[in-house]
Amino acid sequence: MDDLNIMVSTDRNYVKHLIAMLHSLFDTNRDCIINIHVLHSSLNDDDLSAIEKVVTNYNGVFYSHKISANHESETMHKKTRLPKEAYFRLICMDYLPGDVKKVLYLDCDIIINGSIQELYNTDMTGIMFAAAYDYIEVIGDEFNKVFDQKKRKSEYELMPDTCKYINSGVLLMNIELIRKSVTTDEMINMIENLGSRNILLYHDQDFINFVFHKYIKYIDYKIYNYFPIYKDWEELKPEKPLILHFAGPFKPWEDDYYELCEQYVAVRNNRTRPFVEQAKELYDKYASLDSSSFYV
Repeated sequence: MDDLNIMVSTDRNYVKHLIAMLHSLFDTNRDCIINIHVLHSSLNDDDLSAIEKVVTNYNGVFYSHKISANHESETMHKKTRLPKEAYFRLICMDYLPGDVKKVLYLDCDIIINGSIQELYNTDMTGIMFAAAYDYIEVIGDEFNKVFDQKKRKSEYELMPDTCKYINSGVLLMNIELIRKSVTTDEMINMIENLGSRNILLYHDQDFINFVFHKYIKYIDYKIYNYFPIYKDWEELKPEKPLILHFAGPFKPWEDDYYELCEQYVAVRNNRTRPFVEQAKELYDKYASLDSSSFYV
């Protein structure tokens, strides 16, 4: 059986959504031994027990890694819509077991829709990160008006136009190479240097793009980091999204999810919403399971 190291980072607000993601991960990757590494600083014993119960019930292996206060820098504590935990993936080197050479980081607002073994086995020779283009790079001018990443890259002179801006919600990390290349203290110092310039609008994601763009391999966003709101299921055939990422303000657990999606879709040329519905059905399926659901 393949051995997969999966890493997540969360605060208390996202524990239940992390658990839904874990149900989907184990359900669709039953022929793997899966090690779950949880980076955190605020989870209590009940939170950790709930996560561990799901993992062990599926015959997975659970690791809890509490981030030291010494590694929580000023930039991480700036009040934004994202919690400080967003940065924890960048300082995981000192926390993961020494024999972990590669890890797949997954955001909590994700549902796994199939085997991720091919993604996990991506050749990472000489590469630190493998990730998908962010949608602002592929969906056109209407979103560039909002996010304007190309302008930001040019203004900051930190990233050439030849490099694509990636989304960090699905991030295959070459831990062995990262450990050889940069220490945790050096990483924190770089975060603070850019943070002091107030240019980390998208936090760890900006940091990875601006600092490590030469060491990124691009993976297929339509398969491995798909935002359900942006395209319809019919448009993707014959490809199948294996990782659904409910990025941005549209969350399937919120009561107004469909209403917000309809408003968005109406702006985008009156598109229909079949994949939004299918994606939410998948989320609801796994969110309805509790920690007593066993691997069978």
